[in-house]
Amino acid sequence: CRVASVYKYGIEYLREKIISNLNLTKDILKWNIEHNLLMYRLTSTVIPLATHPDILKDFKWRWENDQEILDLMKEIKGIVEKNNIRLTMHPNQFTILNLNGGDSCWNNYACAWLQIIRRRGYDVSG
Repeated sequence: CRVASVYKYGIEYLREKIISNLNLTKDILKWNIEHNLLMYRLTSTVIPLATHPDILKDFKWRWENDQEILDLMKEIKGIVEKNNIRLTMHPNQFTILNLNGGDSCWNNYACAWLQIIRRRGYDVSG
């Protein structure tokens, strides 16, 4: 999902991508369970552009307030906890790991996941 696409097709385009990504993640986890694979490396772009400054500035919609997205994340959390799946997340090339000063999370899409998971009471301390 590109920023230009969100401006061209609207914020609903981004929302649909996020919902699709979450549904695919859920399907992958279920497949893994069926095949006794109890670990999964989650992409840090499941929620694309979640902290992109232009998106935050120009659109009022926020994924973390979207009930359908939160419900899907709750389902994923339930699948993970019920089956004791070990989740890992690897930062992509857009993640700034050593930003001097300020918030290094501004363009780290993985931060979006960590924020919502922490708010939901899931321990992410490793």
